[in-house]
Amino acid sequence: MKKTAYLTVVLSLMLTYCKAQHLIIPRFDPNFYLGDVNGAYYKDVDHYFDQFVGAWSYTEGTTTLKVSFIKKEMLHIRNKYYEDCLVGEFQYIENGVEKTNTLSNLSNNYTSAYAYNMWSLSQMRKTSYPVCEECSTDEKRLGMSFTEPANDDDCLQGFWTMRVVVEGGVQKLKVQFRLETNYCGYKEDGTPSVARSFSVPFGDYTLIRE
Repeated sequence: MKKTAYLTVVLSLMLTYCKAQHLIIPRFDPNFYLGDVNGAYYKDVDHYFDQFVGAWSYTEGTTTLKVSFIKKEMLHIRNKYYEDCLVGEFQYIENGVEKTNTLSNLSNNYTSAYAYNMWSLSQMRKTSYPVCEECSTDEKRLGMSFTEPANDDDCLQGFWTMRVVVEGGVQKLKVQFRLETNYCGYKEDGTPSVARSFSVPFGDYTLIRE
């Protein structure tokens, strides 16, 4: 037990030391473009991502959309810099039939955010696309990239924008899901692709925290 405790302390000190070697920049600092400083650590110092962490669900009749998010810390991006990211997975059931379920992928400890089907991009202003008429002037939404396992097209990408609100004492996730880039008809290797859209329909969703 003493040896185990000693190793735990040593590993913790080593991790702290390694992190200290990198310039820490707030993840959403408007004075820095993400990745501009090689070797820097763009850290979620304000814990902005934390409000989204957990499971959320939307139900209308026999149609259900469930999403779950976790925060990944200090991911090494393109061997140039480090970044805190929010990543997510989802399940979509339409008229009682499960169309897609990637929730189990969230348990995999990938070192790349792009290994997940949803990953954070940037904060969005009220007037940024898609415009949020309900948002207050200074309110920030989180924009995320969205894909799914059946998507084999090199261009097709979804854009998932969300914010947390409290209505009647209930935490809700307000989502605007839009097409980011349309399909181009070919895979990454240049061969013809099959995917033309996603199983989850584009639109606005209100999800409740589970």
